[in-house]
Amino acid sequence: MIIPNTKINLATNIRDVLNGAGGKVGNKTSSFFTLAAKINKWSKYKPVKYREAFPLTEEEYDKLYDDKLYWWKADDGLCGFDWDSIEFDTVDDLIYAHDNGLTYQYELPTGGKTQPYRLGDFRNYNTDARSPIWSFEVSGQMINNQYGTSCQFTVIADAVDTRYNLTYQDITPDDTDFTLSQFFFGIVITDGNKTFVKKHSNVIGDNTEWACTIDVTLQELADRSMANIGELTAYPIFTNGTLKRYIACDIAPVKFQIIRDPAEERVGWMDNTTYCVQHGGKKSFYGTLAWNKVYDYDYAFTFVAYVMRNGERIELTNDNPKRLSYTVSEHDDDVYYSDIVLSASSDTAVGDVFYIEVIYASSGN
Repeated sequence: MIIPNTKINLATNIRDVLNGAGGKVGNKTSSFFTLAAKINKWSKYKPVKYREAFPLTEEEYDKLYDDKLYWWKADDGLCGFDWDSIEFDTVDDLIYAHDNGLTYQYELPTGGKTQPYRLGDFRNYNTDARSPIWSFEVSGQMINNQYGTSCQFTVIADAVDTRYNLTYQDITPDDTDFTLSQFFFGIVITDGNKTFVKKHSNVIGDNTEWACTIDVTLQELADRSMANIGELTAYPIFTNGTLKRYIACDIAPVKFQIIRDPAEERVGWMDNTTYCVQHGGKKSFYGTLAWNKVYDYDYAFTFVAYVMRNGERIELTNDNPKRLSYTVSEHDDDVYYSDIVLSASSDTAVGDVFYIEVIYASSGN
């Protein structure tokens, strides 16, 4: 709902619109400038800290000039936001703020000569305004020890009605003369110990409908000595060209996983108990290897085969670890089987149970 740009019944309109959107204000106009009003911070027009009262006629309101034209940006250019809730000195400070419920804080005017209450600030106030950033998502997959694997982090800013809704292009950091449109979209990734920061190659620009994607490889994280497996968190930011500014985006971080190589877990068990047998004067081990297959191609397994006797591990092959490629002989749903035949070493005996230890598994193609 948008409050009309008129002075007719303005106080009544403000009261009814605020209460209709979840606020709790009374007939006293001073209650409109309190937290109870639950003012939508993303509305372009709302009460802000601006030094002049400028009681305007409707005609004057439509003909504002110079800095008065942008009164809605407030004296500091921050459009009513508290900059201390937006920019942080270090990535650790930003992460801490996010983990404790970071949100852009809206600052109400305090009243008086320097920050007067103006009912006119509510003209064109939009209760349905929202953050320009629509989503922050992660896609792709990182696999431990496969350093070329990567994840893609995408932020999407959806089009909003710029007549009544703030955009990031409207916000001017108080130590610059340009808006956030001249900053880069970036991400901060942490494993809970180390951090990694990367930015997009282009500034956000003046388009209010935009998307940026940053590709991060496992190698980049490894270069920062970050965890090679497990859960990590990515925080969206705006930053400058030297990655020395950490300005939060008003949207939640995303979590993602560096997973264990599925190939390493594919070999799960021997499908049957396999014993050393004597056949034609030669001792051999015959067995069926079972594993969970994820992809539709064969895998080569590097493994050590051994038996246990009197608590001692005895290797079955002389060229350990051994690498053999097996094709699928049959399968039940996602469980695949391969027949294995290995020559037994001279110090094994008929009846010894056959074990394997998988060292690595990779594509057999």
